[in-house]
Amino acid sequence: MNWKRIPKEKSIQPQSGNYKDWKPLIAEEGFHQCVYCSISESSFGGIRNFHVEHYKPKSLSCFSHLENDFTNLFYACPVCNSFKSDDWPCEPDPDLNTTCYPNPSIVDYSHIFTIEHTTGLINGVNVAAKYVLYKLYLNRPQLIINRREHILKMRYEELIQKTTLQVNELINSSDNDEKKILLREFFDAINNIHSVFLSKDETVPYTAEQIKK
Repeated sequence: MNWKRIPKEKSIQPQSGNYKDWKPLIAEEGFHQCVYCSISESSFGGIRNFHVEHYKPKSLSCFSHLENDFTNLFYACPVCNSFKSDDWPCEPDPDLNTTCYPNPSIVDYSHIFTIEHTTGLINGVNVAAKYVLYKLYLNRPQLIINRREHILKMRYEELIQKTTLQVNELINSSDNDEKKILLREFFDAINNIHSVFLSKDETVPYTAEQIKK
């Protein structure tokens, strides 16, 4: 899938406000997708439907001092955030062989999960990944469909690249003007579909400021 490590080493702690005010910053830093399941804003209704996730739960007294620590804040969909809630089994070990939540600023989650390309199901490669998979129900139906769509999109991109040259050759070699026009219209339509398809997961539905209008 499209998990990405969140580069907290580049984060700058805001000097005013609290974690609720920083949601747009956290969304941008988090690539506008859930840190745990990687579903994008565009597939889940935008920033209004996403949560600011406290990696180390603020509701636990030992972590209450981290409530507004920017390095402890991540962007998560409401489903993953609700499943995780205040769960914190233990600190992650370097080998991730305990039941824990790998720190998304240190671990790229794409390295701890494998995807079955025919089914869209994911599997964990270590104890921590298997725990996160189970606890956050990362094989829920919507995510499986989302992953299968992502796999098909990559396949679609491969086919587009392979056929582009061939279609152009057909257009240039044809002596029939009507066939040339038809091929060009078909090719343009495919490219338009392709560009829209590619932009779907990259388009932010709306900003936090626009919600307030």
